[in-house]
Amino acid sequence: MQLQLHNLIMEISLEPDPEWQFWRWKLDPFQCAPVSAAPDVRVVFSHESGTDKIGQIRLPVVFSEKNGFYTYTIYQAPDGSLFWCMDRPAKKQRIASFFISPEWTEIKLLEDYSYSNGQLPFELLSRMLPSVFLKHSIVQLHGVLLEDSGRGILICADSGIGKTTHARLWRDYRHSIIINGDRASCVKEKNGWTAFGIPWCGTSGEYMNRAVPIRAIVALERGEVNEAVRLSGIEAFFRVMSYLQYPTWEPLLLEKGMDLVQDLTESVPVICLRCKPDFEAVEILEKTIKGLEA
Repeated sequence: MQLQLHNLIMEISLEPDPEWQFWRWKLDPFQCAPVSAAPDVRVVFSHESGTDKIGQIRLPVVFSEKNGFYTYTIYQAPDGSLFWCMDRPAKKQRIASFFISPEWTEIKLLEDYSYSNGQLPFELLSRMLPSVFLKHSIVQLHGVLLEDSGRGILICADSGIGKTTHARLWRDYRHSIIINGDRASCVKEKNGWTAFGIPWCGTSGEYMNRAVPIRAIVALERGEVNEAVRLSGIEAFFRVMSYLQYPTWEPLLLEKGMDLVQDLTESVPVICLRCKPDFEAVEILEKTIKGLEA
C-alpha cells in the first residue's frame, strides 16, 4: 500500500493478518496509485515474536524518556541505524521495538507484545514521523490544523491548555474544518507555506487528507480576558520552536528544523491568544488576523 502525505510517498507493508487489515481504513483516505519511483520511506509492519532482540545487543543509548508507566529508548548502531524501543520497566516488559535505517528511509517493526490488534504500533509510528518529515524539509508542530474560508489556522499549545476546545468553537460556530486535531504538518512551496493532514492525530480522532495555505499560527494561552497580540522576531521564533517535534539526539535535523521554523515565522503571522473557552475568543482572533491582512 502506498500513501501520499501531500508531497511525500510512504509505502506500508502490512502482514497478512486480520488484525492489521482492520486498521487499513485509517489509511484509505491517503492511499494513492503505486508510483514507479522508490518511495520516500518504507514502513514494514511484520513483526516477529520470541526473545528480546534489542536487549541482547550492547549499543549506546542516544535518547531515553519516561512517560507514565513506559520508557522510550533509542539505541544507535555504528552504521547510524537506530533501534527504537518501548518498555514497561516495572514489569521488565518489552512492548514494541522498531528498526530505523540511517537515512530514515525504512522503518521496520521488530517486536510487538502490545496485544492491541495492531493499533499501538501504528500509533507509535507517529513518534518517528517528524524525523522523516525533517529529512524532506517538512516541519510538524504540536497543534490543531483547521481550515477557515480556504486558509489554514494552526492552533498550538501544550497539552491541556484548550487548543481542541478552541478549534471546535471555530468548527461549531463558523463551520470551519478540522484537518488534524493534534498535528500540523507544514511545508514551504512555491507560493508560500502549506499545511496538510496526516492519518495520525493523537487522541483527537480528527483527521482528513486535505491541504491549505497557512493564514496564521496561533500560540494559545489561558486567560481571564480574551486578547490577541502579534508576536514578531525572536519571540515568534522561540514560541513556535517550542511546538516543533524533532529528534533531540540528531543535531543536524534540529538545526534544519530551526532554519525551517525561522523561515515559517518570517513568512506567516504568529499570534499569541490569551482567552477563555468561549466564542468571543474566536471573534477576537478573527478580527486580529483580518487586521494583519489589511
